[in-house]
Amino acid sequence: MILQRVRNAIKRGLIFSRHAKFEMATEGIFINDVKEALKKVELVEDYPEDPRGHSCLLLGLTKTKRPIHMVCSPRAEGLIIITVYEPSLYEWETNYKTRRRRK
Repeated sequence: MILQRVRNAIKRGLIFSRHAKFEMATEGIFINDVKEALKKVELVEDYPEDPRGHSCLLLGLTKTKRPIHMVCSPRAEGLIIITVYEPSLYEWETNYKTRRRRK
């Protein structure tokens, strides 16, 4: 199961992509926010066929209950954080796990 692989990879360390660092800076999301959100995450989408390697979209909350989406990939060296952002209610339902249907 991908969530167990993610949890195991977290123990080995977090590796932030350049894109993730850029998005975090743009959105005002700090490394500690990501660490806090990863403590109790929910799987939103699984991407087993991702050309970069098996990855997934996770939802977690910061200490202040701010929702954070993280696309990540568990690897031998740790958890690769591909991107991080705050989900928009324009694109996501209020549970932040269901994409809104475009009319």
